Amino acid sequence: MSDLNGLMKSLDEIQGEIEAMDAQARVRTRERRAENRRKERARLFRQRVAITTSVTAIMIVVLSVSASVKERRTNASQTPDTALSAFSAGTAEESTETPEALDAAVPEPEPEDPTAPETAPAVPENQPETKIAPDPDADPEVLPSPPAVQEPLFRTVETKQTIHIPENTEEFQLDSAYAVVVDAATGEIVVARNTWYVIPPASMTKVLTLLVAVEHIDALDDTYTIRKEVTDYCWRHNCSVAGFLAEETVSVRDLLYGCILPSGADAAISLAEYAAGSEEAFVGWMNEKIAALGLSATAHFTNVVGLYDENHACTVRDMAVMMRAAMDNPLCREVLDARTWRTSPTEQHPEGILLSNWFLRRIEDRFTDSRLSIHGGKTGYVTQSGSCAVSYASRSDGKNFICVTAKAPGSWKVIYDHTKLYQTYCS
Repeated sequence: MSDLNGLMKSLDEIQGEIEAMDAQARVRTRERRAENRRKERARLFRQRVAITTSVTAIMIVVLSVSASVKERRTNASQTPDTALSAFSAGTAEESTETPEALDAAVPEPEPEDPTAPETAPAVPENQPETKIAPDPDADPEVLPSPPAVQEPLFRTVETKQTIHIPENTEEFQLDSAYAVVVDAATGEIVVARNTWYVIPPASMTKVLTLLVAVEHIDALDDTYTIRKEVTDYCWRHNCSVAGFLAEETVSVRDLLYGCILPSGADAAISLAEYAAGSEEAFVGWMNEKIAALGLSATAHFTNVVGLYDENHACTVRDMAVMMRAAMDNPLCREVLDARTWRTSPTEQHPEGILLSNWFLRRIEDRFTDSRLSIHGGKTGYVTQSGSCAVSYASRSDGKNFICVTAKAPGSWKVIYDHTKLYQTYCS
């Protein structure tokens, strides 16, 4: 009898090992599929950038030719008698123009009124819109065809008043390699340093994660159970976390605050899974939002956390536009402006978890100008981007500003840079 029991126990152990091997095989299969989808998204992103670059070059050539033609038409309309007499006399002086150029300079059958103002061709202020044909081999559930790029709701523009700080001077030192300060109402750039470089946004990514989640979620008091796979993922990648435990059931509202205040990857991934069913599907929503904001030429995200990926990138100007869109949403603004938040009690955390946004608290502690106040912020760090942050500040006269910096040598340097930029150029 004991031998039979031992045999049954051995069979149970073997069965357990088989089930464990099956589970590992399924995990490896999912990882391979995820890697294939990542490579496909990377290929599409590179294709989009190449097409955008080509279209930009073509637009420049077209505009140059158009300007040349307009100039020739203007010159011809100013001296009609001279041109007619020269033509009638058989052109006393040989023309130096090529036949093609002469054809291009011929006026239209119905000449334009020379006193009427000319209308310049419509040219996008940033990058031309580009539509990518859907890939027939792509998985439609994970890689939906990108929507047509819409007219941006908010654009960042340089003006004659924009201050460029390409290098540090004795009078002004900035540790961040990339920086921009934008007027949140007009989009005018106040200060610029390397604003067109594409960089890894690190955890600043979660500003867009928050915005997209809020736009797709209705029931903030609904709950979601944190999966063990999510906590394991955060541990393997050394992500910052809110502190939720595997199998802990938390409210959607707590996930929103957990995503931003402590920069919790556990909260960000769980938000994505709750809202879209998977992180991959949610990332699709994020890139649709990027397109709707008119940023597809330089911005593309591959995850909701901000982990480094060569195809997960944007410019500091792009991040300023995303922050502006988030601060225009009342719930997002409430979360981004919160200094602390205590989550609801759970079985694993009977007193909840106290979450804090130390970045905001440290900046406002260093403001010496009483007219300035900080109302939103999100930090980030990966090796490739250094310490970075995006913040939103207000002045007592109602002016609002957005500051984005990247590639600082430390988290405190980011705080010093944001404080210095606001107090030097926005006071």
